[in-house]
Amino acid sequence: MWWERPQPGSKLTLALPVKDAGRYDVTAQFTKSIESGIIQAYLDGEKLGDAIDLYNTPDVIVPMKLSLGTRELAAGEHKLMFEVVGANPKGAKAYQVQIDYVKLERAK
Repeated sequence: MWWERPQPGSKLTLALPVKDAGRYDVTAQFTKSIESGIIQAYLDGEKLGDAIDLYNTPDVIVPMKLSLGTRELAAGEHKLMFEVVGANPKGAKAYQVQIDYVKLERAK
């Protein structure tokens, strides 16, 4: 997913369906570039860790797999939200976000 032209404060919400209740590791893979922003992730309104700086120069980097944390999740639909909170001072201030995937795996 390529989220083009968001601005600071813009939010993108993705549905995360969970078939069976349990403890899950939440991971995501992002592309980093000079035009990428800094984002904050939330799951069901709860902040997931620190803000994520997706800046890189001069080359685009694929992939950047990150753990967003481990959470106890009930069966049903959950909301994963990304909010653009800024851009790296060295970046192009385009605030782009490129999400390759989001993955839920049963925690071990």
